[in-house]
Amino acid sequence: MPETAPTISQSYQDNFPDCLSMKLEGILIKSEHIDLPITIEFNEQWESVESGRVKFGLKGGTLKLNLENGYIPQKLRNLTGLKELEERQVNENFQFPSICKITTDGSEFNPAWLFELKIGSQVLKGALPKENLGTLTINNQPCCVEATFEVEPKYVHITGVEGLWSEKDSINKQRMAQVRARKDLCGLLQPYVSRAELRYG
Repeated sequence: MPETAPTISQSYQDNFPDCLSMKLEGILIKSEHIDLPITIEFNEQWESVESGRVKFGLKGGTLKLNLENGYIPQKLRNLTGLKELEERQVNENFQFPSICKITTDGSEFNPAWLFELKIGSQVLKGALPKENLGTLTINNQPCCVEATFEVEPKYVHITGVEGLWSEKDSINKQRMAQVRARKDLCGLLQPYVSRAELRYG
């Protein structure tokens, strides 16, 4: 019986899909090399906290890869520089896209990409469709790529609130309620907002 060619399998977990959805793909270009195109969509999302809810988005975040039996040399990383996110249609209205700055960091086995809002609205909005992160070199099989999008509190931006206080509450009480809601929200976003896994072999 001839050997079955290895396949590439994928799985995804978007914990806050309205805020951020992520899809990682693998394209075998040679027997030992895989291109890693990724699609990321950013937007705002409502989330329940305390006695009300908040609307939030991201000003940035870090995409981290954990590679098993593979590596991506610095020279084979593609996604860097300024990128304009494609506008997306929401409820018959087009949103103005954001300009995002992307810088790469980390080792060959744990590369990372930092996303930061540079121009646009208050938060990242729009899509980054099928941008190749880089070319993965396979050492052995099975080769596994785990991708997580992680967000520090400084990149979490609240754009709206509902039900956290009444009009009778003092300004100080309102501020305290928003501080607590922000702390709760940042906790919910840990350890990652989105996760994808790709396995070859």
